[in-house]
Amino acid sequence: MGLSRLALLAVAVGAPIFADFPPNLGGQIRFLLHRGKVAQAFGSYLDYARESESHDFSLLQQAGISLLERGALDEDPEIQLMCMFGAGVATVGDLIPVLEKGIQSPHEKIQLVALGYLSKLQDDRADRLIVEALSSPFLLTRLEACFQLAQKNHPEVLTHLRSLDVKIPPPLRALFPQIVVFLDSPEAKSYLRQMLSDSDIGVRLEAIACLTERKRDDFLPQLRLLASGVHHTQQERCAAALGELRDRQSLPHLKKLLESPRPLVKLAAAVSLVQLGEKDSLEFIEAEALQGNLFAIAALGKLGEGKRVLRKLIRIGDRDVRLNATLSLLLCKESASVDEILFEETQGAGFTLIHTPGRALSAWKILPLASQHQERDRPGVLQETHQLRQKVLRATLELPDETFYRVAESILGSNQSDLVPPLMALLENKRTERAIALLKKGAESAGEPLVRNYCTLALYNLGEGGSYEGRLLDWVRQAGSHPIIRFQESKAKSTELSRYELTPTETSQFLVEVFEALARKQNQVGVEALIHAIAHGNSKNRYALAGLLIRTTE
Repeated sequence: MGLSRLALLAVAVGAPIFADFPPNLGGQIRFLLHRGKVAQAFGSYLDYARESESHDFSLLQQAGISLLERGALDEDPEIQLMCMFGAGVATVGDLIPVLEKGIQSPHEKIQLVALGYLSKLQDDRADRLIVEALSSPFLLTRLEACFQLAQKNHPEVLTHLRSLDVKIPPPLRALFPQIVVFLDSPEAKSYLRQMLSDSDIGVRLEAIACLTERKRDDFLPQLRLLASGVHHTQQERCAAALGELRDRQSLPHLKKLLESPRPLVKLAAAVSLVQLGEKDSLEFIEAEALQGNLFAIAALGKLGEGKRVLRKLIRIGDRDVRLNATLSLLLCKESASVDEILFEETQGAGFTLIHTPGRALSAWKILPLASQHQERDRPGVLQETHQLRQKVLRATLELPDETFYRVAESILGSNQSDLVPPLMALLENKRTERAIALLKKGAESAGEPLVRNYCTLALYNLGEGGSYEGRLLDWVRQAGSHPIIRFQESKAKSTELSRYELTPTETSQFLVEVFEALARKQNQVGVEALIHAIAHGNSKNRYALAGLLIRTTE
């Protein structure tokens, strides 16, 4: 087949030629997909693409959509989940029917995943499906649908919440403020006022917290009144809210709370007074910190104050004190030793966020044997640990370059697999000679394969010359027979909504990122590697990869 000079040039530089394939080939591929012969369908496409040295992206998109539509009808929950992921990453309106099958699934997990992806689409059909989820037999699905619709200010949310109010266990009513606070109507404002005076202290505290987070200063008169209440946890939560909302009219209320016999109420009031410019209260917070009060230590970091005290605290023996002092110094953008958080052997320990009874103040604690707590009483501790370590790593960017690069070298030279992917993003963004040299050293290291693989991928993304593309393709071919792309569920706390998402596990994450990187360049070998994996790789992987194919051929 003859090619034009432009086409020959495109082949020479590795870019795909875009062409309409013969109609009979397109019909054949669609027929094979309809019959469930996926390998044969994509194999036929691949044969013609290689022969013609061109690609028909429109046909590829149609084939990917057909594959996902067929997979969504499968009764295997794993395949359904893969289809939800594929439809979600593709983010095209043509795949809304696939997500609709997720909403109609008998499995709560699949409903929640479909809801999460539908909420990201700006489409009236997606909104109608979220409304349909209000009829789910699963309470969590219905609450999640309310949460998503509230962010769109949908009028049905309040009606549905009122119908649930008398049907659900009382503790779950504390989730309602997280939903109603997004609504903008007189009815919603009235409902929030009702929750601020609810007989359940948990509902009142959550309402105060949500109003504070959303910076709803239109509720300040009610918050000042609640600060004078007799319940100490309510006083504590209100004291913090008045400072966060920068309400100088509340100074008399806060100074009165500073005299409270309740230490945590007093501490919350002191923090708010400092936020409002009353620096005399800082002395009390520093004195509490020196006594080992973890909440006071954490508050100093939030306020950006007390560096002298914090430097003392990182040298004492108590590990929880050192942990919070280190984190507070990082918030102050001051260099502190992060090795204990990122590198030192903790014998399976994790980090968990603790709160005062009114949830006005928080601090971190080291939790021994974290994996046991994950299974028993702290379902989110491993995720909390991972998030804190990532947060600390990102904070090192604000420190002198020498500190950041020392940390980066230590991560690449040790078995810190959870920190390797986020480190790659930081090094790619740096784009300095030293960052690239570190990546090249990691790509040739004889240690952890994960380090070599991710450094190779980062160098490929940066366009560095070398054999990086070939190495990635070799890895993809070897990984093609992996059982399936597996996902780990994020563990939500019982007081949270909208925290359910799919996160690829370590190997799966790298596989997805490699395919994204190869296909993003839209060169011949990258697109063909993705198509080959759909045709000849693991049969369950293909549904997730179809979504990537659709997204990268738009």
